[in-house]
Amino acid sequence: MGARRPKPAGRDLLTRIKAAPLPPALEARTTSLRRARSPLSYVVSKIPGGRKAVLRLLELATDDEDAQRIASAFHDRAHQASVGSLEDIADRAGISPRDFIGVIARVAYDVNIELGNVIFAVGYPKVMKASIDKAVQPDGVRDREMHLTHSKFLPSKGPLISLHNQNNQQTNVDRDPEPGEAPPFERTARRVIRNLPPA
Repeated sequence: MGARRPKPAGRDLLTRIKAAPLPPALEARTTSLRRARSPLSYVVSKIPGGRKAVLRLLELATDDEDAQRIASAFHDRAHQASVGSLEDIADRAGISPRDFIGVIARVAYDVNIELGNVIFAVGYPKVMKASIDKAVQPDGVRDREMHLTHSKFLPSKGPLISLHNQNNQQTNVDRDPEPGEAPPFERTARRVIRNLPPA
């Protein structure tokens, strides 16, 4: 009788790893992933609105070729009778499930950035009104400075000011007015701001 060969150590270790219990949080996630029809379906199910919302989002991305290919594959009349899974749609669009998820992320990011810009633009008048209301209060020093700088009544805190200071050049704002000449408005505005009570 020949001697029994020992089991490879690696296989033994793999068996122990498979038998070891997972942390509860990870176990819950892997269980829900195993119950899903596919990894792609699992990812899409975690997005608010699910599959319908994702496909609508991709339809909106008219400047993204991959998104339009997926949307076209979904609406292809030749396959309407058997739309199938998201993997089927990705396959007809010539995109791997991994790239499908990447397209969703890319389009969602771009759309939400633009949506944020729209919300900001619509709300901007209210922001400006609140800032101006604050600027006229005694403690609204920073708001006043921001508006005066934006209106060019105050110089901006940029490299141009530093350059003037380094070269000891005198601007029209800094020079003394000629006899009979009114001081520049910017100079008066600076003095008014300096004399305001501290916040």
